[in-house]
Amino acid sequence: MIWGYAHVWFNEFLSMDPEPQLARLKFVNHWGLRSTGLAAEALADLSDNELERLFEFVEQNDLVANLTYSCGIFTEEDGQVARGSRDEISRNRDRLLGVAEKCGRHLRTAIVCTESGPAHRFLHAPDLDAQMDALEADLSPVAEELGKMDMKLALENHGDYYVSDIVCLCERVDNLWLFLDTGNTYLIGERPLEAIAAGAPFAAGTHFKDQRVRPRKDQNPIHFEVAPAVTGEGDVPLREAYAILQEHATDPESLMMEIELIPPAGVPLEESMRRSVEFIRGLEGDEGPAVELQG
Repeated sequence: MIWGYAHVWFNEFLSMDPEPQLARLKFVNHWGLRSTGLAAEALADLSDNELERLFEFVEQNDLVANLTYSCGIFTEEDGQVARGSRDEISRNRDRLLGVAEKCGRHLRTAIVCTESGPAHRFLHAPDLDAQMDALEADLSPVAEELGKMDMKLALENHGDYYVSDIVCLCERVDNLWLFLDTGNTYLIGERPLEAIAAGAPFAAGTHFKDQRVRPRKDQNPIHFEVAPAVTGEGDVPLREAYAILQEHATDPESLMMEIELIPPAGVPLEESMRRSVEFIRGLEGDEGPAVELQG
């Protein structure tokens, strides 16, 4: 497994360099991690000199910088979700593929991650079948082109679909994988371990995220509360999730395991990150220092 950090990118976490993409890489390296995601849209705006600095830092520190992009397949206006414009979807795709071709080898990119946007499985229009058809139609050509570059396209369960929905989509689209967010299983009302077990064979990576949860029957409307937690200290069964992924992922050695950290109130950012890293090192049975900082 390749451990990294996904987000949230607080200002304090981006203080190591004035260029935000390089700051992300420096932060990951500082904590002894190896991977993160960089937005294709942001990389497309960088100069060749700025890109070269990224490439050199990745090479020197044995990092992996995967790509993220906004596919634009669905949009929302005045509370109504609809298909995105063909021109916008094409522009997003072409920009991504251009960045992947130009930067992917230098950044050691293995995965491109995206999400559906404002759509979700509970919409009546477009309904779930129509959403899956749209995602299949517009992600298939992206997945095919990325496959030619030895990269995987991964769709995150972003509080929009059940993991099982995305698994079914992966079975329909060659080279489409799941980017499994462990905390978002609660967000959409799934049983986490059942969802993680279903998704593990299709997972290319994870947002390894914890949450504190509780039903709020005293509220109007009643709801299920999903609140922040330090990694390993919330209600997501992360130890069991780790074991499931180790056993059932298609290629656990290359699985991108990225901490997603939303600290609870009262826990300083640095302390939240330190405890999160200690937790994942404990999962690996690391006998070395609790946190080994780099640089």
